[in-house]
Amino acid sequence: MKYTVDKKAEAMARMAAIGVAKTSEEMNISVQTLYKWRNEAKEGSISGQSNVESDALRQFIHNEEMQAAAIKRLEGEADKLRDENAKLRQENARLKIAIKAFIG
Repeated sequence: MKYTVDKKAEAMARMAAIGVAKTSEEMNISVQTLYKWRNEAKEGSISGQSNVESDALRQFIHNEEMQAAAIKRLEGEADKLRDENAKLRQENARLKIAIKAFIG
């Protein structure tokens, strides 16, 4: 089946928003085809495309990669904050015990 550039662009946008598996299911396009299109867009080699359309698809890919990097960075920060929060809770518990011992 031959897909239009518009359909490919729509698929790329949906992949960025909801992921490959869900896009495949909703648009009835195989996961392999979606990955192929994404790889072709990264290489700038999707056949039948104008430069403007190729640029739009590359922008979708770029945005997806930027979002993934931001998510990874935020997850790392959240992990650090969880660790810090656990340490502060432990210190707080120790201080409560020390206050009780001091007050009597």
